[in-house]
Amino acid sequence: MNTSKLRLSLGVLIAVTVAASIAMAPAAYAMNVPAAGGDGTQPAAQQLARTVVVSTGLPTWQVAVIAIGSAILGVAATTLMLWTRTRRLQLSLRAS
Repeated sequence: MNTSKLRLSLGVLIAVTVAASIAMAPAAYAMNVPAAGGDGTQPAAQQLARTVVVSTGLPTWQVAVIAIGSAILGVAATTLMLWTRTRRLQLSLRAS
């Protein structure tokens, strides 16, 4: 693998990582907003609730997708590093 292919592969890997980070940013900056009349430190006046929505965090499928994506990214990075190391070793042995 020559240098230009390695740089292209590394550039694509970085671009995918940045795109994934940007896509996940809105979820990372989500926040709880206190109910009307409350400042977050004091409980708001009691109101009748007609609908209750319960959020328990990340669904299982999202956790699985994140784990699989992390594993694939780790394998890709490791493979690129091993290819680079092997190629540099071959080039250094040819030079000597």
